[in-house]
Amino acid sequence: MKIKVNTKTAIKKVIKEVIYFLFFPVLVLINIILKIFMKIKGYKNINIAYVSYGRIGHLAADTELFLRSNLRNTEKQLNFLVGWNKKGIANRQLANMIKRKIKVAENRFLNNLISSLYRNMKVLRKFVPGENDDYEVWDKYPPQLSFTTREEEKGKELLKEMNIDFGAKFICFHSRDNTYLEKKDLKDGNKIDRFYHNYRDCSINNYLMAAEYLAGKGIYAIRMGGTVKDKLVVNNSKIIDYASRYRSDFGDIYLLAKCKFFLGNNAGLVATPIIFNIPAAQANWIPIGIRLRSARDIFIPKKLWLTKDKRFLTFREIIEMGAHMWDQTQLYLENGIEVIENTPEEILELAKEMDARIDGVWIETDEDIELQERYRQLFPPGAYCYSLKSRIGSKFLKDNRNLLE
Repeated sequence: MKIKVNTKTAIKKVIKEVIYFLFFPVLVLINIILKIFMKIKGYKNINIAYVSYGRIGHLAADTELFLRSNLRNTEKQLNFLVGWNKKGIANRQLANMIKRKIKVAENRFLNNLISSLYRNMKVLRKFVPGENDDYEVWDKYPPQLSFTTREEEKGKELLKEMNIDFGAKFICFHSRDNTYLEKKDLKDGNKIDRFYHNYRDCSINNYLMAAEYLAGKGIYAIRMGGTVKDKLVVNNSKIIDYASRYRSDFGDIYLLAKCKFFLGNNAGLVATPIIFNIPAAQANWIPIGIRLRSARDIFIPKKLWLTKDKRFLTFREIIEMGAHMWDQTQLYLENGIEVIENTPEEILELAKEMDARIDGVWIETDEDIELQERYRQLFPPGAYCYSLKSRIGSKFLKDNRNLLE
């Protein structure tokens, strides 16, 4: 049997090895220089984080995780980020705030050099989000990014423009659709079929019942999003379509950092309120094996309908067949599974619970505690969601206790 060889990949590999060979003496010298530098300055470690800058979720959460994780170390350290390019950064305001906190190698050549030749720079400690996740830091340490006085004033001006009095309570809400990535790909010249992530999409209209409820309590509801498919059709001055009318890089970060809580789904935008310790109420969560970061957060999942048997899969069945970690639309289709969005009523109950928890008036019953524990115990030791700190919506669990069987 003939083995097909990808010529392009093979050439790239050869070039990479040649570069590595040519730069090896340079790297030896760099190691020596760094060791001398560390001894003179008294640094115990030099920590490098590789951050994916093209998506706001990674730019926010990966960076914050790196910053909070370093707070555990008492030795003197030098920390900096690589992996950025001057073009294509998901949010410039967020990038500017990060650069005020930590040194950033915002240079494409330097990033590529360090990334490809890192294995021989022995004095450096590499931090790769996803490999170095420590969820304890989200509840243990405070937010690491902050606004300047001028930015705080700019935020007040934005609220005034949106007819929101400074100091008034507001929540931010968002639903994922494929418009943002399609337009970004077009702008960047990418030809990528984003169908593989469509299982995560959901309708913004299903969030409006919750928005109306909160507006009725005097809490503004601000619809977020970089590029959105549909404008809101509402007749309530306290429900604001920021994504369609006021959206900016600055506004994205400021509003998500100042809201009472965030109501969304598992799009990358949720990472922004989380890095400022803003609680997240996440509807349409999928797959269930991906956990939220903080004990402050609550969620309700999409349900999986097994078409041939005309029934919903239980949580245990989802875990046993590996669907709790499926991240491709095709996997659901191939297995005859229809992904079902949360209803407006389910999202409303989620918002009510989060609002009551923040206000300190939520009453948790023995039944609530028992159902939460039953859900957590479904995940075996070693699973990504083992010892889950965030909660699944209490009303959702009561109404769907059959999914725990």
